[in-house]
Amino acid sequence: MTRPATRPSCLPRLSRRAVLASALATPLLRPARAQGRVRVAVVGGGWGGLSAARHVRKAIDGAEVTLIEPNRAFFSCPLSIFYLVGERRAESLTFPFDGLIREGVRHVAERAQAIDRTARVVVTETQRIPYDFLVLSPGIEYMEEAIPGFAEAKGAIPVGFRAFEQEAVRRALEAHPGGDIVLSVPPVPYRCPIAPYERAALFAQWMDRRGLPGKVILLDLNPAIPIGGPTIQAAFRELYPTRLEHHQGVKITRVDAAAKRIETDRGVLAYGTASLIPPMRAASIVRQAGLGERWAIGDLPELRLGGGRSRLRHRRRGGIDPAEERAPRLRDGGARGRPHRRPRRRPHRAGRRRFAVRHLLRLLLLRRGDGGEDRVAVERTHARDRASG
Repeated sequence: MTRPATRPSCLPRLSRRAVLASALATPLLRPARAQGRVRVAVVGGGWGGLSAARHVRKAIDGAEVTLIEPNRAFFSCPLSIFYLVGERRAESLTFPFDGLIREGVRHVAERAQAIDRTARVVVTETQRIPYDFLVLSPGIEYMEEAIPGFAEAKGAIPVGFRAFEQEAVRRALEAHPGGDIVLSVPPVPYRCPIAPYERAALFAQWMDRRGLPGKVILLDLNPAIPIGGPTIQAAFRELYPTRLEHHQGVKITRVDAAAKRIETDRGVLAYGTASLIPPMRAASIVRQAGLGERWAIGDLPELRLGGGRSRLRHRRRGGIDPAEERAPRLRDGGARGRPHRRPRRRPHRAGRRRFAVRHLLRLLLLRRGDGGEDRVAVERTHARDRASG
């Protein structure tokens, strides 16, 4: 059973002045008309798109907000790792758009195919949706061509880094025939840098609990872990010394799903189950609109949100960072129906990342049993992380 998304949000309220100031910062967003109701088109129904649609609708009286998203519900990719290993139901991560629609947002359940910036129109399969303001939050797409053989094998090697793709990964894991599970980490930048390492740890734990032979092999194209490296390496070493192998700087050169073989620049691997993550880029509509190549690049104005001290004044690469930073604030209160609370002062980004990694490791460690040796391991990993800065 699904629950309608009727929760109050805990994000700071945008003032009309802030919204209009941000819109005037780029030709893409400049109003096309001076009179009448403001028309806002939002492309993408993920964390960023839903947050923008709801807050713009509340901030601008009478605004006509249209959400263009082919799915009829929101699926939370954060926490979906627990769904993959059977510890959470899909219903707990799925929220229909009913609540957003009741708040006055129009939902067009079609995919945005093109943006006509001259006419200020978003083109879908059956409609041309005019706008005065445009919010692009289309998410990411996979660069399948970067791994030879992946496009032909993707049905047998699911990725699960976009909403509603996780079911295929869970089915593949439940049908695991034995042998090794091979996972991969794409080159940075990519969505949610810690996620591939979370997946490797929980898959190793999943095999441990079932007493299955084999191991988890994590092929990491990056020379170093992009977030929380010392803590993650210590956790792999102390929790799964014989169950999980992490190989850094390894490039996948070909995939053969029929033979269940993965070729790398360091040799060939046979596998029982595989879930590979190709390199990522912004959705194709960003390139169609002429807003960038791999990522949308643009300067954001300096804004003060809801009287707080948070400011945005630096170059962003579209489709990843802004939504990832807003997601924890939305989840903290809005997703669970708790009343609005004034947000606490946010620590430095590096500090937030270290805290997130430590919190993850604490959860993983304390779930393993009585927690005696695990608590000692937590303290050791945290001490190493502090020593490494």
